[in-house]
Order: sequence, then C-alpha cells, then structure tokens
Amino acid sequence: MGMFIPSFFTGSLINRFGVFNVMFWGAAVLLAGVSVALTGTTEWHFRIALTLNGIGWNFLFIGATTLVTTCYEPSERGKAQALNDFLVFGTTATASFLAGFLQEQLGWFPLNRASIGLILVAVMAVAWLRVQRYQEARA
Repeated sequence: MGMFIPSFFTGSLINRFGVFNVMFWGAAVLLAGVSVALTGTTEWHFRIALTLNGIGWNFLFIGATTLVTTCYEPSERGKAQALNDFLVFGTTATASFLAGFLQEQLGWFPLNRASIGLILVAVMAVAWLRVQRYQEARA
C-alpha cells in the first residue's frame, strides 16, 4: 500500500513543491525506513519499514518518471517510455531475484546498511541533475 496509494497525490506534490524536492523527500523517507529496519526485527519494525520504503519508492519512482518525460521529443515518446520501463522493471526483477540470495549471504542488518549507500547515490544523482537544470535555466 505504501508503494501505490501515494500515487493518488504524488503528482500534486510534484506540481506544488517541484520534482526535485519530492525526490529528495522520497530518499529521506527511504532512509527513515532503513533506519527503522536497523532498529529491530519485530513485526512492527517490518510493517513501519515497509510502509516508509514504499512511500519513498513512490516519490522517487514518480519523480523519475516525470523527469523522463522532459528528456525527449514528442515523436520519441513511445521508444523513450518503453526503454525506461524496460530498464526499471528489468532492474526490479533482477533485484528481486538477488534479494533472497543477498539476504542469505549477508544477513538483514548488513543488507540494510548497504542500501544506505545506494540511496545516497540516488540523492547525489538528483542533486547533480538539479544543479544541471539550474545552470541551464540561468544560461
């Protein structure tokens, strides 16, 4: 539910606060979810962490999809969206297959700590893109 229910209002948040702000908040919510996951392994830890991870994922996914629509001409729409969907869902499928293996090999806590690095890479990418867009607007 955390992944899909926010979709009803994520677009409005993007229109009101901007795509980069929503994506930064998505990363912050993801980090909060990881923090909760690192504090324990009770049922409530899992519920709260999964809800926060879903909301953070939604903000980042919808934000990224919004950004993709600004990167191509209308005549390229079908191909660009198809490539984006292929990359997103191909990566998701690969990560799903690897999740059990990595959980078995690394364990719960190291896997969650490693995800902090991935989230920070996403934050840096969004920050870099925000700077690029700002510089283009000023030029």
